[in-house]
Amino acid sequence: METDGTAKNSVVEKDGEILLYGKLEGATVSGYLQSAAGEDHDTVIKSGASFQITGSQKTDDAATSFNAVIENDATVSVARNAQLNAWNVSGKVSVYKDIDDDNKYFPVFNDAKVNKDGIIHLNYGAEMFNTDINGGRVDVGSSDINFFSTVTDTLIDDGDLYVTQNGIANNTTLNSGNIHIQDGGTTNNTEVYGAMDNNGGTDNATTIRSGGSFSLSGSLADKYKAVSNNADIENGATVSINENSEANSWTINGADNDFVFLKTDTSVINDSTVNSGDLQIDKGTATNTIINGGQMVNANGTDTDTVLNGGAYFLGGEDAATSSGLTVNNGATASIRSGTVTDATISGTMFVSPETTSSGTISTLQGNILVNDGGKLKLTSGINSAGANMTLADSGSLYLATRSATDSHAFESGAMTMEGGHVYFGHTDDGYTSLTLDSLKGAGSFYMNTDLASLRGDFLTVREQASGNFDVYIADSGVSPASDSSLQIINTGGGDADFTLANNGHVVDVGTYQYHLVADGHGGWALTPEKNIDPVDPDEPVDPVDPDTPDEPVDPVIPPVDPVEPPDITPSTAAVLSMATVDPLVFQAEMSSIRERLAEVRSFSHDTNVWGHYIAHRLRVNDAAGAGYGLNLNGVTLGGDKSTEYANGVTTKGIFFSYSHSDVSFNRGGKGDVDSYSLGAYTSYLHDSGFWLDGVFKVNRFGNNIDARMTSGTIASGYYNTTGIGTNLQGGKYFYFGDSYVTPYAAITGFTSNTSDYTLSNGMKAHVSPQKSVTGETGVSFGHKFVVHGALVQPYIKLAVTQEFIDDNKVKVNDDHFTNDLSGTRGVYQLGVNTKVTDRLTVHADASYAQGSHVEAPWTANLGASWSF
Repeated sequence: METDGTAKNSVVEKDGEILLYGKLEGATVSGYLQSAAGEDHDTVIKSGASFQITGSQKTDDAATSFNAVIENDATVSVARNAQLNAWNVSGKVSVYKDIDDDNKYFPVFNDAKVNKDGIIHLNYGAEMFNTDINGGRVDVGSSDINFFSTVTDTLIDDGDLYVTQNGIANNTTLNSGNIHIQDGGTTNNTEVYGAMDNNGGTDNATTIRSGGSFSLSGSLADKYKAVSNNADIENGATVSINENSEANSWTINGADNDFVFLKTDTSVINDSTVNSGDLQIDKGTATNTIINGGQMVNANGTDTDTVLNGGAYFLGGEDAATSSGLTVNNGATASIRSGTVTDATISGTMFVSPETTSSGTISTLQGNILVNDGGKLKLTSGINSAGANMTLADSGSLYLATRSATDSHAFESGAMTMEGGHVYFGHTDDGYTSLTLDSLKGAGSFYMNTDLASLRGDFLTVREQASGNFDVYIADSGVSPASDSSLQIINTGGGDADFTLANNGHVVDVGTYQYHLVADGHGGWALTPEKNIDPVDPDEPVDPVDPDTPDEPVDPVIPPVDPVEPPDITPSTAAVLSMATVDPLVFQAEMSSIRERLAEVRSFSHDTNVWGHYIAHRLRVNDAAGAGYGLNLNGVTLGGDKSTEYANGVTTKGIFFSYSHSDVSFNRGGKGDVDSYSLGAYTSYLHDSGFWLDGVFKVNRFGNNIDARMTSGTIASGYYNTTGIGTNLQGGKYFYFGDSYVTPYAAITGFTSNTSDYTLSNGMKAHVSPQKSVTGETGVSFGHKFVVHGALVQPYIKLAVTQEFIDDNKVKVNDDHFTNDLSGTRGVYQLGVNTKVTDRLTVHADASYAQGSHVEAPWTANLGASWSF
């Protein structure tokens, strides 16, 4: 057909041919159609037919084709300058190089649709734009290294795109199907919901969406490396980096169990960021990785300069894994399960445990290990840290943990510099921990454990020089050692280091007594019950004088031996001693309420009565009694009595029940409380002459609770019950002066309790022997009766002296024996009033103060009432 000719609705049968130079519209071709710089519209190339398009080398002489339909098994070949628009391809389309082509102009495809069984082979610099691959296939590449074939803005729905040598794919969206990059092909800005394989090409700015998969696999045989730059891996994607593959500047935003795998020794990922999901190095190398979330697992590979801002990091697998320049920032966690870490900076938490690999590799720390403020490095026994030079800065902490009694409890490290850091020793019930350092300098704290009862404990060894100032904290214990032996816990090779026991008061509770940390002057420090004694400056020398004629010799005077200061008891010991003295004092306070009731009976008419008293009692016991404390008691007593008149006097008999609660505050810290229940009976005789005699018998049951505060602040708790019995006998005589009276009197009170054994929560054992009290009292009471508004009122004043005679109540704490001593004289000063309000109702009130050498009662108050029948 000539250049200016136009053919419409032509049909080319099988074996028919059209040579097109002009314009063809609506043709159906079952044979052969050749367009040489012609133009065709709506051409249908039937199955088995052929279509050849050869454009001109001149821009304005291009072959053009619009809306062609290429059916299944049809073949199309394209060369030179051809413009192919809106083709619908189900057959095979190939771009070839004409032997006369000087490669100035190349075919261009626009808006093509590639259907099932459709194939377009793009070659020799050809280009495609806005292509829709729907079940078909497009191959883009170039056999001529001087020219690149490109596809741009491609949408793939269930089809395949192959990008090979000298091929470029730009702005591709893969909804389903596959993209294959091979032998040096390149993709840019690819969005993947299907499957993409980079088998030796380069992809740039790839996004792997949820459900998509991506594999990098280069070839060592033909030296094509698979390279991926700036990829974005989203939630739900699956990615693997395989042989001879390199990923650069990736961003991983996966979900839990969304893995990006490095599979082989030649798998590499560089300068990438994990925000979520999992990066797993089965083999290969990761460099400059930033972990903001999710986790990174280096099972058997190598990572360098990894930075953890969040999430987790794991090192170790079946073979040796290595990490260098690891940074663990605040909020992140690293777990070293095997392999080697060289140089690390820790502001978060790092665990190092000794999980041995099949090759025998154990977890190893070496190089410079810096633990910053807030950082925690936790080592488990069995790891190798001998080659690590550690710096613990600010509140950075090193924890030494042991897993079982069969493990080695020994740790080693190189030089340690402490800039305010902490070292915590861990231990099991069957073993203690040792730490050996090459050298030590700076300032910091060591937290150690001991069992002085068996002379075992943690141990710090510094092979060479130690310099600086270090605090040592030792855990308190309630168990006493078998002897007063010292326990060495620190040894250095020299230097001016100073180790100070930093527990409260610079002491540690060890059973009954407190221990001190004392230097031996040879680089060692030991816990001992003896205190450091400051040396005494020697006297100035005296010039010698010529001796006089000697006198007769006399026996030498034996110089006195300087007394040795006894060790200090622990607060737990003091609490045990204090509680032992509480029961007798509670008994005496409750007894005062009964004695006041009997005085009330003697003041007014004698009937049958029910009565009740409330008592509030405050008490202070000083340390000279054994151990000091304060006591606040509140209680109530209920009773009933009946008076019987005889010819020359009155006898009153009664019974009572009382309950009191006492809060105890120990001088050395901590507290306790006592619940007291008692039953008793009394009798009183008043003779007409004014002579009177009272007797009281009482049985108590005490529930004693102790919460002693150890020197470290830890609470040591215990509970025990005791039973006590006691009696009071007192007598006197009234001398009346009208409505006034004076009654001198004398009294004796006795009490004893049973033996008690108990154990505090810190292991301290207490054996409290029967606690006894015998007090004698003598005094005088002055009173006067008068009537106020029909009520009979009798105020009174009592002055007395009380003497406690018992000074040797025994208490055994662990294996140490102590004596409590409440003996001494106390002065008692009391004001009170008895008032008969009506014939049946009587009320009572009194307040008193007592002061003695060991005991002071700032005040005691009784309020009571009785009702007669």
